[in-house]
Amino acid sequence: MTPLITSFPPAARVASPLVQEGVRMYQQFEKEAFQYGLVGILGGAKADKLGYLVNILKRIRALRQQGNTVLFRFHLVGALAYPVMQAQGLPIGRSLMPTKEEDKRKVAKALPELLALMSDPLLRDVVVLPQDHLVQAPDGTERVVGQSEIGEHDTAIDVREETVASIRRDEEPLRRQGRGG
Repeated sequence: MTPLITSFPPAARVASPLVQEGVRMYQQFEKEAFQYGLVGILGGAKADKLGYLVNILKRIRALRQQGNTVLFRFHLVGALAYPVMQAQGLPIGRSLMPTKEEDKRKVAKALPELLALMSDPLLRDVVVLPQDHLVQAPDGTERVVGQSEIGEHDTAIDVREETVASIRRDEEPLRRQGRGG
């Protein structure tokens, strides 16, 4: 137990069993994920996720350096994908990007290391960006475009069939093992 928890008398440690159970469950999940593989979909506007992804990629690289060939794939979608796409020189139009200064700092801090890890030969197949997007033009019309076809005035609003099919292909081996969810 941490010193903070042990500084309270046992009767006042109501959250302690809950915290311990949460930690145990996370450790079990992590053990199985790194043993059997993991296909994840990461999206949303929380900038912290790129930093977490950097840490996970470092662990996967260490496993692969030891010869581990377990499937790891992280599909970045939505607002989490656009800073990465932009940093790789792909067009993002007016798609959602971090707006809060704190989020901009977190993205700016994580992106260089994330891009370096993504280019590492051991990790090149781990992070996958959307292959197609549903975009909306300023006049409200919508159309499906490829990864490098988002127009300057378009806003990407969702992924489409090609990206979904890629995610399904990646998760299939884990499902066959009875590990898919």
